[in-house]
Amino acid sequence: MEDIISCKNIHKSYIKKKWFKTVKRNNVLKNLNIKIKKGEVYGLLGLNGAGKTTLIRIITGILVPDNGTVELFKMTYNESEKEIKSKLGVVMGGDRSLYWKLSAEENLEFFGTLYNVPKKKLKENIQLYLDYVGLSKYKKNLVETYSKGMKQRLLIAKSLISDPEVLILDEPTVGLDIQVAFEYRNLLKKLNEDLNLTILLTTHYLHEAEELCSRVGILKGGSIIEEGTIDYLKKRNKMEEIIEFKLKSKIEYNLKKKISNIGVIKELIVDNSFSYRVKTSSLYVEQIIDLLSSQGKLLYLEVKGITLEDIVSNYF
Repeated sequence: MEDIISCKNIHKSYIKKKWFKTVKRNNVLKNLNIKIKKGEVYGLLGLNGAGKTTLIRIITGILVPDNGTVELFKMTYNESEKEIKSKLGVVMGGDRSLYWKLSAEENLEFFGTLYNVPKKKLKENIQLYLDYVGLSKYKKNLVETYSKGMKQRLLIAKSLISDPEVLILDEPTVGLDIQVAFEYRNLLKKLNEDLNLTILLTTHYLHEAEELCSRVGILKGGSIIEEGTIDYLKKRNKMEEIIEFKLKSKIEYNLKKKISNIGVIKELIVDNSFSYRVKTSSLYVEQIIDLLSSQGKLLYLEVKGITLEDIVSNYF
């Protein structure tokens, strides 16, 4: 699968001045490298001040790096800025980028015209994406009457109005209540699946990244210090998982011995049942499940897996 975003050896610093003299240089990004493939959902994780928003601004062409190269769609901003930006949809800065005194339909018409979407295509896209985000019934309503969740959905429609290939979101669910955030995540999954839309997002909510992202990158000290799928990061960190299971009868000696070779097994006292718990590396979970399944005595099994929060906490 082709790389649709590629950043190589990116450096970015901010200079603090006092009385026209440089007193401090804050190195935000240092020798940063990242590649994002077509069709994937990539999550950028890190503490406040790690440089997530700075990187997003560099990728979207708002900021220029001090050193390094940024390529999108095999093009650079120096050569093809207009073409690159026509293929990007960006949601950042919150609902301040909407005109509250206009309706949803008028907002999309304004921004679509700004993005040079042909008139006939713009009319089609306004209806298409308002339907997609569930706002068709409210398209004539002024944005100032919208709830925060509705404004966030309108921002998605706005970012899609020019039919982009990549959607970039900076902490999109901050401030949303649980139900609205759930609906928003489902919308992003639908966009990725239905339109094969590549999505890059930053988030502080690790459960959100775990639910949405095919890969994540952990940003610390101005660089990506680790990246991969959730499963890869679990194995990479050799973290332990818990397997609980119940059998029809007492566990056989040979089975218990095999499991003990790759994990720590303990019998549980639960209503006189034959229940057990195994603590093991994530590398051996599938092997233990296969061993238990082959016995024909398995009544119940649950893997109490490692969360992304457990993994990320190892790096900070």
